[in-house]
Amino acid sequence: MVSSRPKRAVVIGAGIGGLAAATALAGHFDDVTIIERDAVPADAAARPGTPQSNHPHGLLGGGQRALCELFPGIDQDLANAGAIRLRAGLDIREEFPGFDPCFPRRDLGWVGYAMSRPLIEFVMRRRVSRLPNVELRDRCRVIATALDVHFRSRQTAAVPRQEIDARRHSASGG
Repeated sequence: MVSSRPKRAVVIGAGIGGLAAATALAGHFDDVTIIERDAVPADAAARPGTPQSNHPHGLLGGGQRALCELFPGIDQDLANAGAIRLRAGLDIREEFPGFDPCFPRRDLGWVGYAMSRPLIEFVMRRRVSRLPNVELRDRCRVIATALDVHFRSRQTAAVPRQEIDARRHSASGG
């Protein structure tokens, strides 16, 4: 029986958004390819394409819930990888107008995590690497997108620089 699923999806960028998008697409496409310009580190290290990665990061409630839906148990994976567990209202002190000096301490009923962006990406990459139909191609810059007229659809395709350079080389007879 022929699959009615689309064959391939391409995601440009292996940051938090790209990794989340690839995971969401993996259940709907036969193959998902993530194209990343930077070399992807083997650990929780900063990449040149993410200049803000040295800043402290945290997941707010909505982002944490969304990531937990895509990656069940990722909050525990983050904690196991070194993220700091923070109880809202108890472990974080906030200043608001009208409260002197800080908002009163109380348990607000949710837990967040503080960590670096490289740690978030590293934990997400580990999860994505377990998906059998997702491939991450690093050190591959997208320099063009093209309309897929072969199938007369509105799909687009990213063309990695490595493939364009190879095509140019073979077309020139070299």
